[in-house]
Amino acid sequence: MIIKITGYEFLKDTIESSIILSINNNDNIMLYNLIYPSNPIVDCEILSLNNKNIQFVLNKLTRIIQDEEYSDKTLISLKKLKSWLFDYSINFEVLIISK
Repeated sequence: MIIKITGYEFLKDTIESSIILSINNNDNIMLYNLIYPSNPIVDCEILSLNNKNIQFVLNKLTRIIQDEEYSDKTLISLKKLKSWLFDYSINFEVLIISK
């Protein structure tokens, strides 16, 4: 399964970034709205995940989270995204876990 970025927006009222990610599995399209305190480096990290397979994305998120280079709020948002992707992949039995 491939992760696609279907939207990106800077929320100037709250100084946050909003990135819409989608997973298309046959007739089902699942969307996730990732919102975190705006940070251009994180934006680039997440936007670079466009059109990558779910395993690659999960591995990348794991590395980002383990490095703890970003704010707590950002890391919490990334952990929630990782959990959503992991749960989704388990439901469709497509994941091979690597650490």
